[in-house]
Amino acid sequence: MDSMPNIYQRINAVMREVSYIQKDPKKLGLQYSFASHDSVTSALRGPMVEHGIVYHPTKMELTVDGNRVQMSLVIRFVNIDNPGDFIDVPSYGFGIDSQDKGVGKAFSYAVKYGLLKTFGLETGDDPENDQSAKHVPASEVAAAKKSKPWNN
Repeated sequence: MDSMPNIYQRINAVMREVSYIQKDPKKLGLQYSFASHDSVTSALRGPMVEHGIVYHPTKMELTVDGNRVQMSLVIRFVNIDNPGDFIDVPSYGFGIDSQDKGVGKAFSYAVKYGLLKTFGLETGDDPENDQSAKHVPASEVAAAKKSKPWNN
């Protein structure tokens, strides 16, 4: 019998150490608090390093519709002592931004929720209430640009 823990045992060891992610304080202008990508990463990084787990995104797909970016990806969690021992976890994220941050928001959201779900972490978040930006379909964005060509 192999004495090295497999990827599932390693994930379970991290789950024993980290069970809850504290929400960040409310940000200016937002009516709710949430667990940020950085707070999730910060809570998991040490235990993942200690238990020999690395992760990286694979199979990334991106769709842009107006000011909304949708990203689908697979997060691969790898046993550092046996790189052939891994699990793949699908995850999805949306980013709504009128500037250039939609891709980063979608990517961060997908990774954050992939980590939260893989390690069964509680945050107290209610993602259904996290709506401070509204989706603008591509057809509306195009129509707005045609009516105001000086903004292109």
